[in-house]
Formats: sequence, C-alpha cells, structure tokens
Amino acid sequence: MATTDGSNRRELIEMIGRQTDAGGRELTCGVYLTPTGYEVRAEYTDGEVVRTQWAMDTQGAHIIASRWVEELGLR
Repeated sequence: MATTDGSNRRELIEMIGRQTDAGGRELTCGVYLTPTGYEVRAEYTDGEVVRTQWAMDTQGAHIIASRWVEELGLR
C-alpha cells in the first residue's frame, strides 16, 4: 500500500502479520519506507491506526513488528 500524497508517501516493504476481527475488519502490521525513514504500522485497512513507531533500519523495524504481531495476536 502506498499513498499518493508526497508528504505522507510510504511504501510497504514487508507485511509481517494480519488478522480479520469478528466485525470483518482486517488488522495489518507492516514495515514501510517513508521519506523520513522506516516506519512500523499496525492499522486497520479502513485507515484506523493502532500503533506506529519509527525504526533506524529494516532489522529494527522487523523486531518491533514481530513483537506487535505477538501482542496483537496476528498471523
């Protein structure tokens, strides 16, 4: 998923986990590359952000995302 607004542009590097809740909304956790660096995002596909955190590199982002996947019960 990539946004088209230049200031908020982000490119998905890796989807770490996802899960559909009882209401049918999908919660995803992924690592993104933005103009300012690497971002880990846990969000619903309708745009509601659950968590977001910056990381120094892809390795750090993957560690953060993996922990969130466990905490949030994603697959």
